[in-house]
Amino acid sequence: MIRSIVLASAVLFTLSSAASAADAVAAGVPSAEYWNGLYAGVHAGYGWGRARNVDASGPDSYRDIDGWLGGVQIGANTRMNGIVLGVEGDIAVSGIGFSNAGQGFSLDGNVDWLSTIRGRVGFTPTERVLVYGTAGVAFAGFDLDLNGGGQLFGGNGFHTGWAVGAGVETMVTDSVSLKAEYVYSDFGSDSYSLPDPVNIALRVHTVRIGANFHF
Repeated sequence: MIRSIVLASAVLFTLSSAASAADAVAAGVPSAEYWNGLYAGVHAGYGWGRARNVDASGPDSYRDIDGWLGGVQIGANTRMNGIVLGVEGDIAVSGIGFSNAGQGFSLDGNVDWLSTIRGRVGFTPTERVLVYGTAGVAFAGFDLDLNGGGQLFGGNGFHTGWAVGAGVETMVTDSVSLKAEYVYSDFGSDSYSLPDPVNIALRVHTVRIGANFHF
């Protein structure tokens, strides 16, 4: 949890500094009507968390997972008296996973993709800067494979859960914004055959940076 807070704080502080610089450059220039309408963009980042066997206990019941992610998002905002309400959907491919090999076996797991549909509520300390909180539903595809004695077990699972986070976004031109955000996702659990059925629960922290084009 401490690492989560430190990483998220570092990214958000960096973007906040950039936002202040952008406002300083734009001082004296009439502002456009920011944070209204549709937008679309791309993002990339890093994720870490755990894949846990909910039917077991002890140190062998979970595996730490981590890796890269990259994807796209689309959303819409409406601004009312300095308060911004919005909705955003995103999907990303990822290399967030683990690999564990022993004598005569290997166990590999990977979050192949992850997606969220979230509401956003924020405020605008300046015309160009949006600070927001976000929450919604989360989905993930997880691939789990056990190779033992030449036999392969496992398969692909579909996980559904919830997500919550916070971020900072700043307009760098009248139509382009940059953002940084932290999102925690609890993807719930799904069943896999290894060959006996096991229920795997996924929990993932992500730190992302991105760019949006506003229409």
